Amino acid sequence: MKHYILFFFCGFLWATYAQELPLLDRLSAIKNGNREFYAIDGYTITNEDLKLPFDEKGFKKAYRKLKINAQDAQPNPRILTDNYVVNRDKEGYVESLYFVKSPANTITLVWFSKLRDREVEVEEALVNLIVENKIPQELFAPTDARSIDFAGRKIPMLNDCYFTGINIVQCPYNGEMNWGIYRTLEDAQQAVTDQFVANKQRKMFKPIVEEEVEVLFEEVPTKAKRVVFDIKGVVSALAGMSGGKTLTVYYVAQVVRNRPIACVMSFWNNDNIKNTGLPLLLSNATKELSSYINSDYILFFTLSTK
Repeated sequence: MKHYILFFFCGFLWATYAQELPLLDRLSAIKNGNREFYAIDGYTITNEDLKLPFDEKGFKKAYRKLKINAQDAQPNPRILTDNYVVNRDKEGYVESLYFVKSPANTITLVWFSKLRDREVEVEEALVNLIVENKIPQELFAPTDARSIDFAGRKIPMLNDCYFTGINIVQCPYNGEMNWGIYRTLEDAQQAVTDQFVANKQRKMFKPIVEEEVEVLFEEVPTKAKRVVFDIKGVVSALAGMSGGKTLTVYYVAQVVRNRPIACVMSFWNNDNIKNTGLPLLLSNATKELSSYINSDYILFFTLSTK
């Protein structure tokens, strides 16, 4: 059985190869209270004024709260203000904490977290943009947004869907997806590989099906990884409250409107599965495809041939 999984953000779409996308074109951002959150190149980033003075007393409090040894903090001469940087290797991911001096002479913490391999030039460039207040306001999405900015095109969200993080959309019983924009297609491909490896290494996730499938993603032929996970332990117990036993995940990377994008889509076996084998966020009935080709809604559907 050969499966053709076709993923559509419907409307006329195209994709061309991008050599390397500039930083601001890859950056996503939101504000929530006194914090700013960013996503770029697989990083999740928090920017927050700690409301502590940029002096020995302030750093002592900050380091104690964050369990940092002061000897591990080193100044970075490439940052455009007084600063100290701490790099930490955690189990399964890496962190970089930039403590920078704000205009109010307080400590601002820019905290980077990533699954693998720091990209120091990306960190430094973003910190300097933050220090100089050069992040364009139009990059900040509203926290109550009812549309998705997917690789440069806004589409409305389904009524029951909501954001759980930057570029992470969940639709109860109708699927979930996350995506990110990267510097190159190779980076995007590596990102979906990293997400798969991270999931596979979790003790509660046992892959029972793993295969490569041919997909049409934003009308671009692409090969994607399809994995079905058997969920055990605490996660299984939580899922079991609604009857979920397995999680099906698609890992896709492609260039969309000159933007290299990594996209991971998933659904539980007890979601509202259509006759395509996918829930509403990922699917609509195959017979309805022609009537939705010019729709603004997210459509994914499955065809199978022997």
